[in-house]
Amino acid sequence: MPFWITSLVIAFDQDSFEAILDVYLGEYPPLSYDPRFNKTRSGTSADGEVFVYVNMELLWPIAWSIWDSEFGMLLRMLGVDEIKSIAWTTSLLVPTRSQQAYLYTGDASGLITSILAEHESLLSPHVIPASNADIFLAANVGDPTLTWDKLGDAVKEFMGEDAHAQMQNEITEFERETALNLRDDIIASLAGEIGLAMPASGIMSFASGMEQLMAEGLVFFFGVKDRDRCAMSIGQVLAPQPQPIEYKGVKICHIVDPSGSNGLAGYAFVGDLLVFGSVQTLQSIIDEAAPLAVSEKFARINSQLPQRLGLMYYIDLERIGQLFLGANANIQPGDSIMSLQTLGSTGGTLVYDGNGLKIKTVGTPSGNWLKAMGILAELFVYTLR
Repeated sequence: MPFWITSLVIAFDQDSFEAILDVYLGEYPPLSYDPRFNKTRSGTSADGEVFVYVNMELLWPIAWSIWDSEFGMLLRMLGVDEIKSIAWTTSLLVPTRSQQAYLYTGDASGLITSILAEHESLLSPHVIPASNADIFLAANVGDPTLTWDKLGDAVKEFMGEDAHAQMQNEITEFERETALNLRDDIIASLAGEIGLAMPASGIMSFASGMEQLMAEGLVFFFGVKDRDRCAMSIGQVLAPQPQPIEYKGVKICHIVDPSGSNGLAGYAFVGDLLVFGSVQTLQSIIDEAAPLAVSEKFARINSQLPQRLGLMYYIDLERIGQLFLGANANIQPGDSIMSLQTLGSTGGTLVYDGNGLKIKTVGTPSGNWLKAMGILAELFVYTLR
């Protein structure tokens, strides 16, 4: 049976369409004969109804000509141009809205692949309260000192000797002023985990600046390997000296603002994490509120994801939808936009498996992609009114 009976083929010019016909007629090998295509496709599941493949080596020259030099330099420094091809698949009818992507890099080993290598599961979901983590992002970058060394090498290679020398001069000046060695005292005192978390209400405060975000509950956290050295380093970097207060046996340090008074932000060591946030938020964490890991919504997402990972995100879409609806008094209970609060939660992981970056995203069973796209279309129409 001719392939055009079972397939819809769209080409933007006659040469492209004729090339497809040549493959069908056996004059040229099909894409399935390409080893790179097969390696890239093998990084994703074959279960989805939608499959997309992109040969990035053909697109990078176009991308570099469009993006400005500084942005392009940053991407090259991270090693983004090591991505040779991408495969993406999704299931339109599965209620968990699962997606998978594979960014094939071959044997390349740059900054981003080393940062996102496979590591043990994260500590932070067992420390950060669920009430403070409607939006959660964390990564395990492995050995921070090795990552720092790779960053220095990447700056030297892609930004040139002058930029690398300037960075080294600034580091030397910082070390002179603080009497610290940036790599051996500060970075070496940390473990590989790093991330942030905040409640849904923080979304409304993005335009108001960092202080308001902190007040809403935004926290940054870092894994700690040597608490004493880390505490000593922070004390020497911050001036004036942070002011400690005792709360339920845990020391919270107020970060003093330039006027000399205690500011909104502070930090504390909670378990094996160094957490920066408002003092009120730090107290709520110390109060041992139910951590994210025991949240039913998070658990339903986490159970579908690999436990050895490089990066993980989690978003409670239902809470964000409720917040949006509550902030718009004109929305009536019967309006179709109310379906925003039925999206549930979503999460995903990203990990380097030795040949490429494997991405997986899932959602709670609250409707397939077709339903989700309908809800998002309703939201788009609503914002245009």
